[in-house]
Amino acid sequence: VAGKQVSRIDGQRFDQFTRTDFGLPPNNNTRVYLCMQKPFKFHPEFDELLCGIMSKDMHGWIVLHRETNPANQNMFEHRLKDAGCDMTRIAFLDQQSHHRLLALYRVSTVILDSYPAGGDTTTREVLEMGKALVTLPARLLGGRWSLGYMSTIGLKESTKKSIDCE
Repeated sequence: VAGKQVSRIDGQRFDQFTRTDFGLPPNNNTRVYLCMQKPFKFHPEFDELLCGIMSKDMHGWIVLHRETNPANQNMFEHRLKDAGCDMTRIAFLDQQSHHRLLALYRVSTVILDSYPAGGDTTTREVLEMGKALVTLPARLLGGRWSLGYMSTIGLKESTKKSIDCE
């Protein structure tokens, strides 16, 4: 049927989901910054980036992947608090099925590439959906996939050179 968005992985529709289906504010004035990479990919420098986004966008929400190990999740949350993040505007979501992950991309304002280990499949999916993606390339190959994709298609303006949120 024309207009329906379907995951090629699990064959399920994802165009019917809204922000509220993920426990996020429905308000279109609220910008959602999503990074559903596994938390082990996040370096403490990434915490600084997240907190910087929140301090510059008082209506922004950060959505992150919840760590499956409660002790690791607790440590991650403490790191974010220590970095100065407003924890009332951070949502942690469990791993999502593919169609729900695509729906999250669709309802988010900006997709953030993890740092220093960047995305590959995530980057391709996000770019295929025409969503905004911001990346900070790392020194090693694992953190440069998004830069490669974006350079190839002429979108280097979404590539940051420093952790500063400007």
